[in-house]
Amino acid sequence: MIRFTPLQNTKTFHVLEKIAVKNDIGRVTYQLAETDRTFRGTIASASGRQIEEFRQIGVEISHVIVSRGRVDVQKNEVITFDGRTLQVEVVKNSAEANIFTVVYCKEDNKDGDRKS
Repeated sequence: MIRFTPLQNTKTFHVLEKIAVKNDIGRVTYQLAETDRTFRGTIASASGRQIEEFRQIGVEISHVIVSRGRVDVQKNEVITFDGRTLQVEVVKNSAEANIFTVVYCKEDNKDGDRKS
């Protein structure tokens, strides 16, 4: 198994916002809207310990993204990269020091299979 240090193998992530739209019968649905926000970071599969830690508080995660500095992303936004889609679940900026931001996400698979 190859271990990367933070920001050793960075990728560019694009942030999409969920916007509420009413359909013909008045039901609210959500659509993704393009934004100009991007950030660079390192992505990895969440460890079993992290998955269990978040499961205990009712949050499901599958991946962790570490980025240098402050990242302008919030819970329930969507991140895309390389044709993959991730739902943001938790954003942590330790001590609000803006040194590293850790984004915990769940991969959204249309076919129902879980990718690692």
